[in-house]
Amino acid sequence: MTINNSRATELNHAARFHPASQDALPCIEIAGVQVYAYIRDGRVCVSVDLETTDAELVRPDGTVPLTVDVGVDTVFKG
Repeated sequence: MTINNSRATELNHAARFHPASQDALPCIEIAGVQVYAYIRDGRVCVSVDLETTDAELVRPDGTVPLTVDVGVDTVFKG
């Protein structure tokens, strides 16, 4: 399903931040997608968990459309 701009805005405004705890890394959650950004071994690490993605974002083949940008460069689009 394609998400229109109005629905995308709703989902973006509903995003939540989960701070780090003893058991979890810091995370931003949007539409069920969890994005973790943290420091490990002196490097910035970014991890994306798609297991709980809202159904409206999941394609019929079970994949989730995803784009990864670093600065102004798109490094992954799928």
